[in-house]
Amino acid sequence: MANDENGVNTVDLGQSKAITVQPARTVTATSVTVGRLVDNPGEKRVVAFIRELGNPLVLWEGDAYDAAGDWTQAQANAKIKALILAM
Repeated sequence: MANDENGVNTVDLGQSKAITVQPARTVTATSVTVGRLVDNPGEKRVVAFIRELGNPLVLWEGDAYDAAGDWTQAQANAKIKALILAM
């Protein structure tokens, strides 16, 4: 995890990954930029806004939200990496 001078969080994917976003557009990235993370306890959902994706990425929701408990930035980064590499 690295934060730039504006406090923007960048997650290193550890490898190059082709990412297709909607409308269909593929970018190849070795890291992604997290604009913000939103934790919504009322909806039991944590969402990451990833610049390269264009659409929100759900990290945890429902029972998985409850299981995650008080997640850390490191856990969120690991989840972002796992979800993107699984795409």
